[in-house]
Amino acid sequence: PVVLALSHLQELDLQMNYEISLPNGLCRLNNLKILTLDFCSLRALPSPVLKLPQLEELNLSGNKGIHLPEELSELTNIRVLNLWTTDMATVHPVVWKLTQLEWL
Repeated sequence: PVVLALSHLQELDLQMNYEISLPNGLCRLNNLKILTLDFCSLRALPSPVLKLPQLEELNLSGNKGIHLPEELSELTNIRVLNLWTTDMATVHPVVWKLTQLEWL
């Protein structure tokens, strides 16, 4: 995808893209700080997201029943994690490992 050539991209908004498939090459977006995947019908966090070390804000709003993997804790720069309307009955323990988290 052409977007992968945008090496200075800092924010990527893919909200409301149902059945989205993120390419493994997403990790080439080294400067990406904000990723919005709101209302994408995700049941699990796509693995390429876990390879974005500079990510500071991850928006997953509206992805009902989304599973957060243990590897999420490797995103050590996450300050904002938006889980609004995901229907999570409890907050997954991995969230408490995000030591830079300022907004949940």
